[in-house]
Amino acid sequence: MNDFRKFLDRKRIYFELMNKHQELEKAGKLLKCYKVLVPILTIEVDIVQTPTESFEEIEKLIMRLIEASVIENKEIEQLTGIPILHIQNIKSLLATQKLLTEDGKNLTESGRLSLKVGEKKITTIEKRKFQVNGITTTIMPKKFQIYPNELLKIEQLENMELYGNPTYEMLDVMEDYAWQEMEENIKQYVETLNEISSSNIQSISMGQILEYSYTYFFLLEFEKLQQPIIVAKSKKYINHEMEFSYEPLWIYKKDAEFLQIEEKEIIGKRKNNMIHFKTRMDHLYKIKEEKVNAFLEKWNAKIMVDEITYEISLRKEEENKDILEQIKSVGVRESNCPIFPADYDGLNGEVFYFYTKDQERWEELKVISDVLSLYKKAIWDKYGNASVENFKKENKDIFEQIANKLPEIPKDTLKKYFEIVKK
Repeated sequence: MNDFRKFLDRKRIYFELMNKHQELEKAGKLLKCYKVLVPILTIEVDIVQTPTESFEEIEKLIMRLIEASVIENKEIEQLTGIPILHIQNIKSLLATQKLLTEDGKNLTESGRLSLKVGEKKITTIEKRKFQVNGITTTIMPKKFQIYPNELLKIEQLENMELYGNPTYEMLDVMEDYAWQEMEENIKQYVETLNEISSSNIQSISMGQILEYSYTYFFLLEFEKLQQPIIVAKSKKYINHEMEFSYEPLWIYKKDAEFLQIEEKEIIGKRKNNMIHFKTRMDHLYKIKEEKVNAFLEKWNAKIMVDEITYEISLRKEEENKDILEQIKSVGVRESNCPIFPADYDGLNGEVFYFYTKDQERWEELKVISDVLSLYKKAIWDKYGNASVENFKKENKDIFEQIANKLPEIPKDTLKKYFEIVKK
């Protein structure tokens, strides 16, 4: 599980997503950001394809002779000079490609059509494995395929508690969802795949479910979108290296049109797909009032402007590193940047918007936040971890490093800030 933690910071993922996808700015304020555990099914399917290939002239000649009722190998040999063994091999190949009947004596409908247009119209059946998203029951696009070491098995989850909610409750939410929709969604995938490639897939028929596993997605609700979107980790090669980023995995069709997103593989057509799922998530993560109150008290949030926006006091915030690390998300007199509670606050899904009228104090805390950020990085570089013990050491060398990076701050002031972040 520790390997996953670095990929599960809701704050980091949100800002990475918004920086990369500026079209999401039109979506308005972020209202919810759930971190959810989702089943991933590995399924085996039969893919019926009709790719086109060019004819070899010798293949075309043999098919024309068969069409003219010249069907015996000996007779074809006499007319063309092609050795009988070679004729047998070609007829066998054409029969495999469903252009000739199995006995090699007649053209199939595909064979006649192929001969007419001058290209082979071949029908092939291929077995292939796909991963299926357990929320939407749709096939995961290629760039979202999950490596085996990133998938969690059910036995790894049985004794865990995630963010204050028993794991089995979260799994029930996913597995109660309508699995019968999977086959219909696979048909939709065929249409999408044929639109964006030259696959010529006729159909994908369900074979068997090979494996159940689990992974993490993020469910984001925005004020101007009709449905929440799913965000997941994607991968692609850039300059011969694999790079990972968080991308929209599913977005409702009308929301995609509103945002002018045209990536067909991630667009969902079902009207109530995410609405149904989010209702279940809201029920699961029903917020306990005392947790909200504790979080707001930590921030000295006193005046509620709306359900998620608060005015805060900034008198003692330097004593709380969580607040220092997010102080740049606090607005002055207005707020448009979300604050994300930490996992241990027990508020998965909730976001808040804070603003202050005390600009002078806010400016000072921003500087202290910069000192904390530089100090934390230096501690990691020096010791390999950011334990409380390492934070509280003298670390005069690190102080000098920070002083060199922030020469505009008087050393006496910097020493005061340095002692604050060391606590």
